Amino acid sequence: MKIIGVCGLIGGGKGTVADILVGEFGFEKLSFADSLKDVVASVFSWSRHLLEGDTKESREWRETVDDWWSARLAIPNLTPRWVLQYWGTEVCRVGFHEEIWVASLEKKIKSMGIGYVNKPHNIVIPDTRFPNEIQMIRKLGGEVWGVRRGEDPDWLVNLVTKGEEPNDIHPSEWSWVTENVDTLIDNSGTIEDLKSKVSTLLDNIRI
Repeated sequence: MKIIGVCGLIGGGKGTVADILVGEFGFEKLSFADSLKDVVASVFSWSRHLLEGDTKESREWRETVDDWWSARLAIPNLTPRWVLQYWGTEVCRVGFHEEIWVASLEKKIKSMGIGYVNKPHNIVIPDTRFPNEIQMIRKLGGEVWGVRRGEDPDWLVNLVTKGEEPNDIHPSEWSWVTENVDTLIDNSGTIEDLKSKVSTLLDNIRI
């Protein structure tokens, strides 16, 4: 049994790494945001499939202002992606309990019989964003992979070297940055290069 959390910047290749683990190596994909997306889809009558953001179409849709909800709630520029971030962090993590999404996924994993060395399941969690999420994965015996593509943006460099937290970027995009990952994948090459790197990493761990 192995649990792998994946973190990185938007567009860095987190989802692609997860897809490789699922498609090529038989992992099962779970997400800290699964329950959040279920709730948001129900409340806002949005497509659960589109909220997943795992296709070009769905990612574009998540960035598009919902004119009806924006007008009805008097919230300018309300997009599905903004709602996911705001509900997930400000409403639930801050307003209710910071462990809510971690505990929700942990309970799901344990109720499935996953999280123990004698179970055959391998899990990838591609939306690992906060320190407590990383801690939960390691508590269950897993490890965390970082994925990097291209040069780091200035705000990330300033965060790492000076401790300057970015004011114009949501915490879910950068809270993981100062945490140590178990391995960092350079995703600057082709998809075949990435598959090869993932395969090599799996050869070095027991699954």
